[in-house]
Amino acid sequence: MTMAPRAFEGVDEPPLLLLGAAAEPRLLLSAVPSADVEEIDLCDVSGPLANTCAALRLCLVEGDLEAATRVFPMLVGQVADLRAVAGQLLQPLFADALSDAPSPQHASLFVDTARDLLDAVAARRERTSPQVWLHAVGGRLEPLLLRLIRMLLDELGVPSRVVGDSADGASPLHKLPLRRGHAVCLAVPDVASLDESRELVDWLTRRQVAVVVVGDVVRSDPGAVAATGVNASASSVTAAVDDMLWVRGPLTAAESTALRMAADGYTNVRIAHELGISVSAVKARLESSYHRLHASDRAHAVAIALRNRWIR
Repeated sequence: MTMAPRAFEGVDEPPLLLLGAAAEPRLLLSAVPSADVEEIDLCDVSGPLANTCAALRLCLVEGDLEAATRVFPMLVGQVADLRAVAGQLLQPLFADALSDAPSPQHASLFVDTARDLLDAVAARRERTSPQVWLHAVGGRLEPLLLRLIRMLLDELGVPSRVVGDSADGASPLHKLPLRRGHAVCLAVPDVASLDESRELVDWLTRRQVAVVVVGDVVRSDPGAVAATGVNASASSVTAAVDDMLWVRGPLTAAESTALRMAADGYTNVRIAHELGISVSAVKARLESSYHRLHASDRAHAVAIALRNRWIR
């Protein structure tokens, strides 16, 4: 299956849609933060795209994995940006299908089929040693969100792996070869699950592993998420991917801050004033960032960092 290339910053994403089994498109305002939602004229929606999304949802609702694996490439082929497929179509489609499930059994069937579909997509890609580890702390939707994130990271050439629960109930992350420069994405559905993961976050932080939280808890209680000390958080899969790229970049926090301000057009003197450091310290941070990014000068370093989303 050929994935469409991802769009870079500045490229408009298609509007957020929710498509039901009847192929009638309607806006969904609750699946992602309001800043990610665009108001659109539903008359402009592509009929074939609406039909394909509706067909995929029906396959997943009925547990027909074979049919879903045929429909999924059609959906990807109809959208110019894989980020749009994951964040603007699949994430809200999954959330709505689970909320509409008439029983826990129907919800489990949908989750299992969607998970198997995304795992089959991932299995077609050659994998190297993971740099990003993905783990769901409870919830039904959260394991699917992680698989959408994995799909987007794969497209960007960042190897990742979804880690399931251990048989003994302990966190599987404790058994992995995590080290500085790795990143962990935790999918968390609610505050109760967040509280259960605090000890895990502390352990990862001590190992200098970056942690990003994704899920409904980010929207429902962002203060509680920030209090855990994670590096970043997002309620949408596309924002979570951007966060993962940012936290695992080669720059130190100090270098990233200085280079971001340089990208905003700040002079070395102004950067020094804003950060409360000397001009020579600013020069040292910028020159160090040039070296880490293999850049020839300031503009080159900024371009590399922005392209890879290592500064924002």
